[in-house]
Amino acid sequence: MAFYPLSKLHRLVDGLRECHRVAGRDILLLQVDGYTHLLDARCPHAGQSLVNGSCDGQSLRCPAHGLAFDLRSDRCIEQPHFTLKRYLPVYHGDTLGVEL
Repeated sequence: MAFYPLSKLHRLVDGLRECHRVAGRDILLLQVDGYTHLLDARCPHAGQSLVNGSCDGQSLRCPAHGLAFDLRSDRCIEQPHFTLKRYLPVYHGDTLGVEL
């Protein structure tokens, strides 16, 4: 697996939201209530971007169709058969990244 850097650790403050293109994938980096989430940046329902979705700290809502995804389980609240792909954060020195 290869390490792909995403952000410096000092930038990880609550409210951070960035989309990174990594190895042909769009990965959404969210920092919410002290937790770092690395998620597929596309809604599994219709492939819409989640980058501008609303986030209340517990769920991320797709701006296109309104489906909400629980940030703890990655499951869609309204339609549980839809789940977000989650990536594990990897820390190397002062850098957050992902291994793919």
